[in-house]
Amino acid sequence: MAFKISKVMGKENLDSMQVALIADYPLEKRDYKPYAQCVMCFSENELVLRMWAFEVSTAQESCLAASLYLFAKEPDTSLCLEMSANGNARGFLSRDGIIAEESEFDLEMRPYIGEDLQGVYWGGTLRVPYEKLAGFGGWVELKAGDHFIGNFFKICNHAPFEHLGSFFSADFSLPHYSKKNMGRLEVVGY
Repeated sequence: MAFKISKVMGKENLDSMQVALIADYPLEKRDYKPYAQCVMCFSENELVLRMWAFEVSTAQESCLAASLYLFAKEPDTSLCLEMSANGNARGFLSRDGIIAEESEFDLEMRPYIGEDLQGVYWGGTLRVPYEKLAGFGGWVELKAGDHFIGNFFKICNHAPFEHLGSFFSADFSLPHYSKKNMGRLEVVGY
């Protein structure tokens, strides 16, 4: 089943959009699994991605990521967006599952972090203008009914909190941005 991503005109309301719950942790042997979610939309001028995680405790290297194969003219190019618990964010392109070194670019992230009686939550909202994407893989002109492949991830390689999770099932023996780890994303107009 496809995950639906809204194409919105005017001001977006991320709280009313479909949520991707990152719940597939195939290598996790413990009962504990991090809680992570993602919401995404295409506004008039930019791609908007909000990701957040809730953990009992977190390593600063803990990462939330999205890999999106949304360039029609470059079908083997993935836009990879990552944010970490330390408040950093980065974007890069992957071509045929290999990071294109010259493609890394800075992202503006509106981070948030907090703590309550159950643990720590963190995340942020990334906004990527279409003009920035046009220089990498072509203009992104998606309309309702279009589809592409992608996936959302929760990754931490830091002991003792190691875990690898995804929205669509993934083979973590491959890089998370590998084309084989993707599922269907569909653009909708509501």
